[in-house]
Amino acid sequence: MSLYRRGKNKPWHYDFIQDGVRYQGSTHTAIRDEAEKIVAAVRADLTRGKFDIPTKSARFNLAAEKYLEYARINKASETTEKYHVRKHLIPHFCEVPLNSINLELCERYKRKRVEGGASKATVNRELTTLKSMLRYAGECKMAREGLGRYARLFTDVQSKEKLVLTQTQLEQLYTACQLPEIRVRASYLGDLILLLVYSGLRPSEALGLRWSDLDFSAGSIRTRKSKTRAGIRSIPMHEVAVVALQRLHKDAEAEWIFPSHRKPGDHIRDFGKAFEKAVQLSGIPRVSPYSLRHTFFSWMDSAQTRRSILREIGGHSRDHHTDPYLHPNWTEKRAAIDRLPLPANFTTSTPPQQSHTNTEVIEIPKIQGLEMVGPCGLEPQTSTVSILPG
Repeated sequence: MSLYRRGKNKPWHYDFIQDGVRYQGSTHTAIRDEAEKIVAAVRADLTRGKFDIPTKSARFNLAAEKYLEYARINKASETTEKYHVRKHLIPHFCEVPLNSINLELCERYKRKRVEGGASKATVNRELTTLKSMLRYAGECKMAREGLGRYARLFTDVQSKEKLVLTQTQLEQLYTACQLPEIRVRASYLGDLILLLVYSGLRPSEALGLRWSDLDFSAGSIRTRKSKTRAGIRSIPMHEVAVVALQRLHKDAEAEWIFPSHRKPGDHIRDFGKAFEKAVQLSGIPRVSPYSLRHTFFSWMDSAQTRRSILREIGGHSRDHHTDPYLHPNWTEKRAAIDRLPLPANFTTSTPPQQSHTNTEVIEIPKIQGLEMVGPCGLEPQTSTVSILPG
């Protein structure tokens, strides 16, 4: 053991080679016996790391509660993560020391969840939460780092196709929200849907808006809490969004635009069963709250909006974060194919097809309470809105 110090009554330092790697450092003590014990502990830790031997660490359930406290303050997805941790992860891992978590234990969790009827996509979301928790535990020295590598996601999971609503489908969905069985549950739902389709806000961003975040004179929405740093932004308000928000403002009694009736002083956290019921009544398949955000981006892309504008309105830091939201329709794809140049001296026996051009007009639907007058489009100056009486 190589111990040395730089002068009398100075702390002892160690300098040794293990497995071909040189380690140097201070023991922070001037007593040799204590310094020797510290070096022995350093060597033992290195050996444990090499052979994956567990050291003393926090229990899973205690570390999970500390992580949820961290997520409550720092993460927008804390509600979902709280459900994953308390409903599924803690019952499985219980009081297991974090350093004892290994591949076999994580694979056993995956098998149990799938055999219990959970889809692989659902299990992947829970494993993502587990990874985040183990990474946090490693950074806080509650366990050794790198434990998240054992929570391996299923690789054969295909993401759900995001439906982009047509104008007719949006009108159907809005009409379904005006039915008595929906309004008695969530009278705000129709206006919330219009807000998302004509602003591109994330569902969580829209639900967390306060009235103080709106500037009707400037026509802007300010998001103050988002899942990313780029999500803190100002968004211009479309005329349809203005009318929807003004309609909600008539009955406003709280600071939140979408206040919770179950938890006074808080806002609602999700769309709930009312949205699912409205989708069912509308007869449109595969519609989720995020479909409304996909619809906004696809409509804007159809209007040939610059990518930089889409990125900033969407709260993205990179263009490739915006790409998954863009879904060109069949007419646009066909027009792109038809624009390919023909080879020289090319002849065909079939008559040429009618030229398809990318001039599809995006019409704003005639929604109860709104009447669109004149040519309709996504730009405010191309249309005017008049509120119908009654």
